[in-house]
Amino acid sequence: MFRKPITVELVGGLGNQLFGYFAGLYISQNLGCDLVPYKRKPLKGESNHGSSLDSLLLPNTSVKSLTLAVRIKELARRAMHEALTSPVARKLGAKDFSGFYSSGSLGADPKLNAIKEGSFVRGYFQTYKYFEYLEGRSSIRPVTLRRASSWFETMAHRILQSQPLTMHIRRGDYLNPENDFIGALSPDFFIEALEDLRLKPGLAKREVWIFSDDVTGAREEFSGLDLGPHRWIETPRLSDPAESMILLGMGAGIVISNSTFSWWAATLGGTEFVIAPAPWFRNHPEPLDLIHPNWSRHPSSWVGQ
Repeated sequence: MFRKPITVELVGGLGNQLFGYFAGLYISQNLGCDLVPYKRKPLKGESNHGSSLDSLLLPNTSVKSLTLAVRIKELARRAMHEALTSPVARKLGAKDFSGFYSSGSLGADPKLNAIKEGSFVRGYFQTYKYFEYLEGRSSIRPVTLRRASSWFETMAHRILQSQPLTMHIRRGDYLNPENDFIGALSPDFFIEALEDLRLKPGLAKREVWIFSDDVTGAREEFSGLDLGPHRWIETPRLSDPAESMILLGMGAGIVISNSTFSWWAATLGGTEFVIAPAPWFRNHPEPLDLIHPNWSRHPSSWVGQ
């Protein structure tokens, strides 16, 4: 029996694209239909670091561009959805048969199970739930790079040999005033979280490899602070960000930022020891079921606090 595919919109940078992809895969597998992921251009204020799901080996990773035909169909479905869910339509008892679903939850969304085949789906879906479900059903293979550079292969060999700790310092647009609600974590958070990590069995004397979207700025910010044995990882100019994501997850333990990029590094790497900030955002509710139950958390402190 033919089932119409689920079309899911991928938003933002690589981390948010992964959340959308696995939510879409969760829906499509439950319905027994195909998944069509498509990427739209980032909106103003959205992060986009030049990487996409096509950089990774995943099932159904033929990510389509937002073609005119798809855009027209999406706009028509959305207009119908808004008309059928308007206050007037609700008073008249209208049912939403538009096939357009926009999640009202930043994290896990219990309404996903009610989505029907052929629907257009959009949302952030920042939760471990859908990936964990698919992993438990052996529906996904280990996520790897589609193509690895010689730099990545050299660094992967070194990290497997020495088994350092890893840490991700998210800066960039997190420092912009419009993103103050997200918050950039302070050096104090990273120093203290790293101390927590080094208390874990066997990790006391490990070197830490530090990744950042602004290595130069982060090095200046942390100048004079005691990071213990450490190395700043400077990526080649044309390196795909997906390479850094995979390397981040290969350490013996990881301190992550409040960033979907390092969240996925820790998740895909299956790292046993993870320290995550609490709260996740400086001034915004945390996504439902974002943090894996086996991760540890350290109190957040913020730049400019």
